[in-house]
Amino acid sequence: MSTSFNGASNIVQSGGLACLDKEGMKEIETLIEYYLGNSKILRERLSKMGFDVHGGTDAPYVFIGLNGTSSWDMF
Repeated sequence: MSTSFNGASNIVQSGGLACLDKEGMKEIETLIEYYLGNSKILRERLSKMGFDVHGGTDAPYVFIGLNGTSSWDMF
């Protein structure tokens, strides 16, 4: 059996282009604000709990120092 592939399908390309129009960009900005808002909440709460917190300001990824605790014990 063989599969041939030559680029992204038309529906995927149309979806990508839709993201770039005015309405699509507005939706993307709304999602970014939502996820950054969640990371802000995590960052603030974890900091108040005494953890060393990194990230969550320019991207929604928040990393915490475990202060010598193993990841399993933290879990």
